Amino acid sequence: MVSLIYLYNFKFGEYFREYADSCFQAIWQLVEQNKVQATKSCGKLVRATVRYVGEYANFQSKQEFIKNNLMKIFDILILPNISITPEDMDEYEDDPDAYIRNDLEESDLETRRRYCMKFVQQLSKKFPNEVAGLIGNYVNNYQADYAANRE
Repeated sequence: MVSLIYLYNFKFGEYFREYADSCFQAIWQLVEQNKVQATKSCGKLVRATVRYVGEYANFQSKQEFIKNNLMKIFDILILPNISITPEDMDEYEDDPDAYIRNDLEESDLETRRRYCMKFVQQLSKKFPNEVAGLIGNYVNNYQADYAANRE
């Protein structure tokens, strides 16, 4: 559904304009309700949602909204989808070579991890200071967590 909304909104925008805000709100609710999970089964939804929200980051009317919700975007969309999940661990244990080839060596351009990293690059171009500060805070928190529990 998100892919179809993306198509109509960004390819046929002049015909879809009156529905654009309500569709954005519906997709944003998916994000806020944490329905965009970091699983293989939600991979297409993650990619479509990240792509959709990323396009909206280019719109002047939505930039303030995106900027004000960067922490939520990172907490719900980006970090869970770039982190190693239990599914990733199982896939790695089953066939390490295939996992490395598909996810780490960029042979599969359609991974949710890759889409999220491109989204971070896009956000860092639009909001460089905010994204840099946010990422710095996450790195410091992860380092403090590691220092507290090295096991």
